[in-house]
Amino acid sequence: MLQRIQTVWLLLALACLIAFIALPFGTLTIPDGGVEAVGQLFAYDFIGLIIPAALAVILSLIAIFAYGNLGFQKSCVLLSIAMTLVSIGITVYILCDRATEGTISWTWCGAFTLGALLFDILALAGINHDIKLLRSYDRLR
Repeated sequence: MLQRIQTVWLLLALACLIAFIALPFGTLTIPDGGVEAVGQLFAYDFIGLIIPAALAVILSLIAIFAYGNLGFQKSCVLLSIAMTLVSIGITVYILCDRATEGTISWTWCGAFTLGALLFDILALAGINHDIKLLRSYDRLR
């Protein structure tokens, strides 16, 4: 059933991850002989960042439509949480990298991965609630 609460949480996590991929999560300012060159950092510019972020998007999308099999849906959400954590780690590494020439500053779009992580955890709680509810129904039969 698509009207369960974890579907809402998974849709919000999916929206956060897509926004993270599409919007810049930081800016890079490089002083170049009196002129500053400013560039924006996007997730799709880093192959090591786009792969786990894209996998998290795909897994969240699969989990939305896997409502008939709660065990598979739970596995997809757990893997999505893992990929989101990897994305957060790589993003923090990129933004805190001291070997880069110039200064890197954060933008608010980097927080979308934290939102996706929160919504994935809420979806996992909803799935666990449904699993417990189904077990209690089986016990009553």
